[in-house]
Amino acid sequence: MRQDQPLRIFYAAGPGDVANTFRCWKQDRDDPSYLSWAYAQQFFEICRELNAPAYVLACCVKPDLVRDEHFTVEHRPNPFESTRGARFHFGRVSYGLQMLTTALRFRASVAVVPMGTYWFMLSLFRLCGVQVIPSLHEVLWCKYGRMKLSHRVIKRLGRRLFARHAFAILSISDDADRQVAQLTRGRHRPIVAFLPSFRSEKFEGTARTRPARPPFRVVFVGRIERNKGVFDLLEVARELMTRGRTDITFDVWGGGSQLGALRSAVVTAKMEATFRCHGYRDEIEMAATYGSAHVVVVPTTTEFSEGFPRVVAEAMLSGCPVVTSAVCPAVRYVGDGVVEVPPGDIIAYADAIVGLCDDHELYERTRRACMVVGAQFCDPVRSWGSALKTTLQALQSGHDPTPVSWLPGAPHDRAVTP
Repeated sequence: MRQDQPLRIFYAAGPGDVANTFRCWKQDRDDPSYLSWAYAQQFFEICRELNAPAYVLACCVKPDLVRDEHFTVEHRPNPFESTRGARFHFGRVSYGLQMLTTALRFRASVAVVPMGTYWFMLSLFRLCGVQVIPSLHEVLWCKYGRMKLSHRVIKRLGRRLFARHAFAILSISDDADRQVAQLTRGRHRPIVAFLPSFRSEKFEGTARTRPARPPFRVVFVGRIERNKGVFDLLEVARELMTRGRTDITFDVWGGGSQLGALRSAVVTAKMEATFRCHGYRDEIEMAATYGSAHVVVVPTTTEFSEGFPRVVAEAMLSGCPVVTSAVCPAVRYVGDGVVEVPPGDIIAYADAIVGLCDDHELYERTRRACMVVGAQFCDPVRSWGSALKTTLQALQSGHDPTPVSWLPGAPHDRAVTP
């Protein structure tokens, strides 16, 4: 990008209702759909600070189009996103071509892309004269298990993007950093880290005390999908029931394609009294949910390429200990605020929950750690918006951005090595 070239940004947003986030932002208020500081809202604010017009293309299933003097926000769903096999791959490639066409018509000077297509498709942006900033919100591949041949091919095709074609790489976790380093054999473009971001006032009062017990309340918050571990969580509840632990209850919050199947499984297992599926809750209700919980469980399976689950940060800010496994990259950022167990180990999850329930000293020590490590998620310097702004300013000045890591104990200008 020439230094005299105006900054015009194409942003490929995710499946959320970005048009509604934009309308809320125009009214100087947060989108009530999010407990976190929404990425799209951060994007709008950075564009305003840099006086940069932008075209935002979201893959939200609800069609919408909003325009003003500086922004165009369009919802354009990928009709093949829920398919499998060749149709799914065709959908990813064709959507990438649509993104490129839209960016070129907008005369974008830079594209910020966190999702929507395969990474190798972004090299086409660079070949067409558009600078590219990939934003990694999850790891590039599942950390555990054997990768399918098609996934290995797609992964290798993306190597050139991270090694040469990207201006810089925004990354949400050290796990993602290391996969970039592994893919490129350590020769990659600068990595600028970010963390999920929140406004501290949304958690005021939730971390001070925990509710009375019994019961000891275990909470899951997230999408109700098999690879998010919700059926494993039901098995954990059944294991505790066999131990006679009727004083431990489970509340599952969220929507997803497997919500009906999970409810049926609960009825079949005759666990309705201690395992409750509540569905979706809005932002205000979710803050109350964390305040009434004793433990949050993140049982993501090895079949899912996890990023940095916002629920972990939300639990830390609420002073609520987390039980999870190394599948979750957040483990390395929250230290003693989490109890780590082996992935998919039902007995270990049950033991960890019982330990926190019965050992009051352990529970209070873990809870105090949550309140200490949670502060990092309210630091605007560590936000995605800050990482993006730093990178865009470097692009305008004609210099590479300084690599940054927010992993505890790492220098903030650390360059990742394999």
